[in-house]
This record gives sequence, C-alpha cells and structure tokens, in this order.
Amino acid sequence: MSLIRPAPAPHAGSMSPLTERTRPRALLSPERSSTARRLRREGLEVNKIAEELGTTTAAVLQALAPMRMPNTRASRAILNVTLPTHAFVVAERRDGEPAWETTGRLLTELVMLRAEVMALRAMKGGTLP
Repeated sequence: MSLIRPAPAPHAGSMSPLTERTRPRALLSPERSSTARRLRREGLEVNKIAEELGTTTAAVLQALAPMRMPNTRASRAILNVTLPTHAFVVAERRDGEPAWETTGRLLTELVMLRAEVMALRAMKGGTLP
C-alpha cells in the first residue's frame, strides 16, 4: 500500500452548494467581517466595533459568531466527584487557584500526613489507627 495519495480535487474543503443556498446572507462583507474580528481580538467591545464600522450590533455579532474566544467563566473547572467533595475542594481553593492545583495540593497534604502517621505507628509499635 502506497502512502502517497492523489492530490485532493480543487473543490475539496469548499462549502456545498446546498449549504451556500440555505445559509443566511451575511450582513457584512468578508473584509468588514475580518476587520470586526481583528478589532474584537484587540479588545474592543461589540458596540464600539459597530460604531467603528458604521453598522448594527447584530451585524457585528453575526461576523463574530465563528470566532473562538477564551472562556472566562471561573466555574469551568470540572471535578468528577460527589457534591460534598466538590464543595470541600471549592472551599479549600486559594485566591485564583485553579481546581486542579487545589486538588494536587490537598492530595500532597494527605500523602504527607499519612507518612507522618506511618512514622508514628512505627515508633509506637503499630498501635495508632
């Protein structure tokens, strides 16, 4: 079997004619959409971009829709644990500390405390729980 394959057809990756016909018409030209995305990446708010381009906020929002933006929600951390355990980890979080870092810190503390208990057990002859 050869690893070299024929080159893709010239239309490979392009939008299907059906999709082009049924998709809603863009409110901004491709150039103005590109400008709107660039301004958004620079930190401008939607209203300011609309003013800059002399268009509506709806048109700007439509142009920005395919743009990927960082998610700023603090609750994005996912812990696959019971609700009381999740509440405990959240309560133990330090200011601005990610959930994974809190979990790692708590597990490190647990391992260190277990090592201390094991050392005490060894000193007392194994009588500690």
